[in-house]
Amino acid sequence: MNITCDIVMDLFPLYKDGLASSDSVKEIRKHLQKCEDCRTFYRRYNYQSKITNRFSKNKPDTSSDYGAIAKRLRKHHLWKTTIVLSFTIICAAVALLSYLSSNKDDVN
Repeated sequence: MNITCDIVMDLFPLYKDGLASSDSVKEIRKHLQKCEDCRTFYRRYNYQSKITNRFSKNKPDTSSDYGAIAKRLRKHHLWKTTIVLSFTIICAAVALLSYLSSNKDDVN
């Protein structure tokens, strides 16, 4: 079974906290062996967690807030969506302008 980077990122908080099932752990480890991007992201995620925990001794523990953590992890892939959406809008605008200019020539 191959899992995608998005699934691995969704499971990182559970994996890190030791709450993922043994099957999930096996699949995550297999994926991390193959995927450099996810390994890098996981290292940064762990490093950031350690820094945050070190400086937030007086702040309430938010490590159990898995919804917020998953949201932050999904932001990692937000730039891909932004690029695709921007490209689509630009293509639509060019197509619309081409259509309007061709119709303008037909009317005259």
